[in-house]
Amino acid sequence: MGKRQKRIFQQDLIHQSALLTGKEANVTLHNQSTFHGHILEITPENLKFQDMRLKKHLLYIKDIAEVIVDATTQW
Repeated sequence: MGKRQKRIFQQDLIHQSALLTGKEANVTLHNQSTFHGHILEITPENLKFQDMRLKKHLLYIKDIAEVIVDATTQW
C-alpha cells in the first residue's frame, strides 16, 4: 500500500473543509513556514490547527499557501 500527497491550495480550502477536518497535514504559509499536525476546524477566515506538541494555532486563510495531506493508494 502506497501513499500519495494531495496538495490543497488556499482557494480550495473552504470547499475541501469537510474532508480536511481531523486529518493529519502539513500547512505551508506564504512566508515558507510549515506546520505539521492535525486540522481541528476550518472557517472562512481561519484554520484551527494542533501541532504534535499539542499546541493550538490559529492561522488566517489568507496567510496559507497550501495544505498537504497523505492519501493512501492501492499501489
